[in-house]
Amino acid sequence: MVKTVAITCTKPRCDDIVARLQSKNIDAYAMPALTVRALDTIKPSGDYDTMLITSAHAIHEKLPQLPAIAVGTHTARLLQKSGHTVIQTGEKGVDDLDLSPYTSILYPCATQPTSIPEHCTPWSVYESVPNPDFKIHDQTDIIVCFSIKGAAQLSPSIVSTQNIICLSRAIADTLSWLNADRLAVCDQPDYDSLEQLLIEASQK
Repeated sequence: MVKTVAITCTKPRCDDIVARLQSKNIDAYAMPALTVRALDTIKPSGDYDTMLITSAHAIHEKLPQLPAIAVGTHTARLLQKSGHTVIQTGEKGVDDLDLSPYTSILYPCATQPTSIPEHCTPWSVYESVPNPDFKIHDQTDIIVCFSIKGAAQLSPSIVSTQNIICLSRAIADTLSWLNADRLAVCDQPDYDSLEQLLIEASQK
């Protein structure tokens, strides 16, 4: 059975994911829950061992040439393309990383980050705000949620006939009011795991 899937991550990533899913004959469309705006802020002073990058939106030309720790292979690849050395990649999020060897970590991130890992100094380099044009189509069967903040935006739009796929357990926890059989979590926070879940869901 062909099912319609809403991809709610920010642009341009949502368009890339939709194109890849459509090439697999999955009926997907892009509907970003959030929009992102870069901020021109001053880097916090200090001597840093490394920097932690948890989102591709934090990658910009003013990042210092520090060894980088990345969350997700997508973010790691973008860092490498921009000339940075990636010394560690966490496939399942920050909890999958070993930050213990470092005492001073620069953390380029969004404004008001959900959490700040130990030994990290936050540096707000972008902000994400609710997309005023966000609207889930009535015929949507599956909604894919990519962030905790995005989950808060889409939560009021969820109807009883829709299932939710979350990129991580932390995101799913914010939607715990849903019945467990309507909520799925990717094994890894990456495209391959998402595609596998969607293929399985489309076959039901």
